[in-house]
Amino acid sequence: MKLEELPLKDELKEGLIKYARDNNLSLLSLLESLVEDFLIKKEYLVICDIDVPIEFPTIHPPKNIFLRENGKFQVMKFINGKKRNFMSGSYADAKIVVEFLKSKEWDIKYSTSETKLRGQKQVEFLLNEIEKEEQLKETG
Repeated sequence: MKLEELPLKDELKEGLIKYARDNNLSLLSLLESLVEDFLIKKEYLVICDIDVPIEFPTIHPPKNIFLRENGKFQVMKFINGKKRNFMSGSYADAKIVVEFLKSKEWDIKYSTSETKLRGQKQVEFLLNEIEKEEQLKETG
């Protein structure tokens, strides 16, 4: 890949070349990595392991659900420029949690950084919150 073919500012080109050289990377690898990180952050790209079948179409994946290499689905969202993790578990649970979080306008009180829970304990906490919400709707 020839960097000269890209219409970038000179200082940006120089910075990319220096960073690639200092870190023993090819420019193509560096640019792909930067673009991939950007697309993941903007929720246009889903991280997945090619050997693990995914249940949703890769062309239009649900927003905020990412397939991790361990086969679990992670629910996360960037809120005010900060990545917030909400859970990691099955796809069925992730879909339910995303709908709940949308209804709560992605309240960060449900994020792992706020609950201090991880893994299955976080999933159980969120599912209990969803169940409580449904019971409130039925009784009131």
